[in-house]
Amino acid sequence: MVKKFVKPLLLSSLGLLGLTAVLWGAVQAIARQRQTQTEAIATEFLNQFPKTDLNDSAKELDRLNAALGLAPSVENSDAPEPSDAAQQAFRSIEEDLKAYLDEQIQKTSGSLDPVPVNLSQYLQDHRDELAAIQQHLITAETLTWELDPEAMADFSYAYPRFFPLATLNNLFLLQAIRDSQQGNTADMMLAIEASTQINPALFQRPDLLSNLVGLIVTHRQAGVLRHLDAIPATIPERLLALKQQQSMVESLNFEAWMSYGGLKKMVEDSSSWDLMAENFGDHIRVIPFPKLYLTFSNLDTAQAMEQTYRHLPGRSICDGGVSELETELMVQPARWNHLGQIAMPSFLAQWHKGGLRMLELELTQKVLQAKALAAQNGGQWPTELPELTSAVCPDEQWVYEVTPEGTMSLAFSHSFDDLDENRSFRHLPLMYQAKTAPAGADQPGPAQISQTAEAKDAAS
Repeated sequence: MVKKFVKPLLLSSLGLLGLTAVLWGAVQAIARQRQTQTEAIATEFLNQFPKTDLNDSAKELDRLNAALGLAPSVENSDAPEPSDAAQQAFRSIEEDLKAYLDEQIQKTSGSLDPVPVNLSQYLQDHRDELAAIQQHLITAETLTWELDPEAMADFSYAYPRFFPLATLNNLFLLQAIRDSQQGNTADMMLAIEASTQINPALFQRPDLLSNLVGLIVTHRQAGVLRHLDAIPATIPERLLALKQQQSMVESLNFEAWMSYGGLKKMVEDSSSWDLMAENFGDHIRVIPFPKLYLTFSNLDTAQAMEQTYRHLPGRSICDGGVSELETELMVQPARWNHLGQIAMPSFLAQWHKGGLRMLELELTQKVLQAKALAAQNGGQWPTELPELTSAVCPDEQWVYEVTPEGTMSLAFSHSFDDLDENRSFRHLPLMYQAKTAPAGADQPGPAQISQTAEAKDAAS
């Protein structure tokens, strides 16, 4: 009797195993096909960014920065370590420097406050060091650091230190303010030209970190420059040509593919499973067929991010607040992709920030344009300005007015009150007003330095 059922049962079990094997092979084939398709998209995108090495210009800047107490940009740099005295000297003014600049760039009218005594003394004590760095940035080739997408698709990759560049920018802007207040226009222009050489070095890179530091640099430049006199409007125009918002779209895509590549490496490396459990939870250990699940999860998350960022170039930050854009544009991972729902970040706020920085530059360009026309008109504000339509928000414009009392004002036609209050980034009030116009027709400044900088930007 028992034998009667053994053979059918055995055949049934073998059939089930065979069906399981077929299904398993089919799932594996689907995974391979989707990986092939996904990696073709990633390769096409990443091929835009060829591998580069640390160049001599960046190495020399590291060496010069040591005199100011700033750390080298890379761990294996040949630059000397900053001395304890140099580091202590900078630390003694670091917080005051940030506080002073943050207060100044919030101003929408009036002149900038005098540079505090301790900050002015620091500039005086390090005059030669700052002059050497400015000369280097203005005349040397654009700073270039290592860029290797394959190596960067590793969660342990050590990115260059970009924050010393933001520190340098703060010092250059501080010097420009002090020189402007002392009437040293030529020295002011040198500091500004050196400051604007930082931006291309950061925005030419596709990684998110360098672009975020670039937005910090741009934010302070725009807030300071519009309050200074005798600054050519071509300065913010050159910065606008870097297209900060489009650069943010590229950096978001780059970051998405780096995350995909990093998780793919971890899935393929069994030694990384403990690290994944630490980051995503112990439930990974009990998921049936975890390697296959993580493969599909990674593919689904990468596809969701790619589809989300694909629509950004055609959008304007004036289309809605960050939450509204997230609701409209964010492609969510599949319901089964619990890890993707945890791990997929929303970077739309960073894209939004790129647009705000461009609007700040537009405002600065219009203010400097009005100042230049007023200087040519004997200190009278022009009655109108050309091209007031915004390039960042084509359906909006800059509203320029001159009152009968002689006060000039510029304001943006769109209000950003709908920005979420819990967002951690600040933006300048997009308005400016001034009563007294600069008199005098000349726009002083070292023309040869400006031409050198513009030629270098064009070559880059």
